[in-house]
Amino acid sequence: MPIMELLLQIEVSRDTLLRCNRVRKFNKLIYISEAVHCDGRSVDNRVCNRDIKPSVHVQYSLEKPTARDFKVWNECIKEITSPTLRLRVGLGPYLRTVDKMWYISANSRYVYRLRSVEGVGDVCDVFVTQARRHNTRFGAVFKWMWTEYGRPESSSFASVFS
Repeated sequence: MPIMELLLQIEVSRDTLLRCNRVRKFNKLIYISEAVHCDGRSVDNRVCNRDIKPSVHVQYSLEKPTARDFKVWNECIKEITSPTLRLRVGLGPYLRTVDKMWYISANSRYVYRLRSVEGVGDVCDVFVTQARRHNTRFGAVFKWMWTEYGRPESSSFASVFS
């Protein structure tokens, strides 16, 4: 399950969500399973340490979480797992690949949602940024414009909050 969905289930504040999302992107994580050792229960301590940079070869936006961000993140990770950083219930078997992934273009004008359609294969929904009067850090708005066959040209993941 996506980490951000788990945080929404425990009803944390918007500020906490933003701080945790910053650390999540720093750690290059989407799902809780990416933060758990192969035993399916133990959280990798590296995701709680701001001095250890992840070595995953996936492009995310550059994030520089503060010490306070990591403090909030660590509290939330313990809330959704346990004080000892062990999942209360172990992860189940691997069931399926992700059916929806988000990417962003190099110029940040387009966001792509990759999905698989039965009988067709990969399709890509293309969203275009909408003009706004005020630039805000988290306020970019994209509107669906078209769908095309195949995968997006971009390999940079986008973090989408809808």
